[in-house]
Amino acid sequence: MTRHQNNFDFVRLLAATLVLVSHHFAIHGLPEPALLGASWGGISVQVFFTISGYLIAESWFRDPSFTRFLWRRVLRIWPGLVVMVMFTVLVLGPLVSSWHMADYFTSPQTWAYLKALKVFALGGPLPGVFEGMPQDAVVNASLWTLPVEVRWYLILAVLGAIGLLRRSYTLPVVLMGLVIYIQTQWAPGERQDTMVLGQFFLIGAVLNRTQQIWIPRAAWLMPAALFTGVILAFCEAFSWAQLLTVSAVAVGVGRTATPYLSRFGRYGDFSYGVYIYAFPIQQAVTQWIGHDAEWKFWLGLALSLGVTYAMAVLSWHFIEKRALSFKPASRTQTASFL
Repeated sequence: MTRHQNNFDFVRLLAATLVLVSHHFAIHGLPEPALLGASWGGISVQVFFTISGYLIAESWFRDPSFTRFLWRRVLRIWPGLVVMVMFTVLVLGPLVSSWHMADYFTSPQTWAYLKALKVFALGGPLPGVFEGMPQDAVVNASLWTLPVEVRWYLILAVLGAIGLLRRSYTLPVVLMGLVIYIQTQWAPGERQDTMVLGQFFLIGAVLNRTQQIWIPRAAWLMPAALFTGVILAFCEAFSWAQLLTVSAVAVGVGRTATPYLSRFGRYGDFSYGVYIYAFPIQQAVTQWIGHDAEWKFWLGLALSLGVTYAMAVLSWHFIEKRALSFKPASRTQTASFL
């Protein structure tokens, strides 16, 4: 499966854009639009994790090397993140901070934000940055998903390294155990990021390993999953509804090759850049134009989309794409979007 034989680039970019749109409501102090019992942003993150599980499983089984697998993940996550964090601390922060520039750069809090480079430690606030906003002092609310994503990379790599992924039942058993535990032990709406999003990652991985079973039946299986998910949503069984509908749409639509949509990424894969740059740019734009009128909401959204997409394009062509050129060779040809 090559890049232009599927719609995954389009689905990921759409999901990143919906996260931006959803967050824009929160940044203006408004409730985020909801779908299936979760915000648009929450559903979009579930889409990301489902697609990630699908593609990352493909990457592992094409080249089951622990070190090469992890190095590919490092090259995909860290270079773009490092540049974004440095841009936030050294450029955006001093421009929007209410503190004097000298005080900003001598504050320990400024340099403590660099903990975000560890991925597992979120950056926290920056001195005088976005204070008094509806999302008070929140610099980048999107970064919380990256530690979760990296943990599941590690879990999959460890399972593979110890040989468990050679057994066809390993991923389905882990998935079912996790789903049953969450559905029976946790209160509805309880946020346990690694476990809850892990369901979607594992669903994607299982769908990848069972393609020979469901792909010939996709014409009726995917609509059936969607229909069942809608019924469950009406019954307010939202967690089950999300599992069914998100997996059906993310993988079902993603793995098909629709005219035009399948070539959506021919100029680059901008979804990661959109995702990591959007929130601080939206906060800066909203601070600049204000958030006390409806027209400012729509103007801010348009400006945020434009600036974020521009940063994502630059990030892809000057950072991410160049970093991925250092990917180690695989035993077999690996698709470029892995």
